[in-house]
Amino acid sequence: MLNASLGQLRFAPSGHVAGIDMNAALKIVEVRGFEPGVMSELLSAAEGGLIEAMNQKELD
Repeated sequence: MLNASLGQLRFAPSGHVAGIDMNAALKIVEVRGFEPGVMSELLSAAEGGLIEAMNQKELD
């Protein structure tokens, strides 16, 4: 699911990753028939790790 959401990233004006467009990601969840409550929790946790990793990569 996270891979499907990678095209839905939001960026800050500085170019850093600001997060996942959750409205779009949850629409993908709905279309794929996943449990929205569970997936929203998992996506929120994954979003935090993704932001940290992507922004750290830019600093390296």
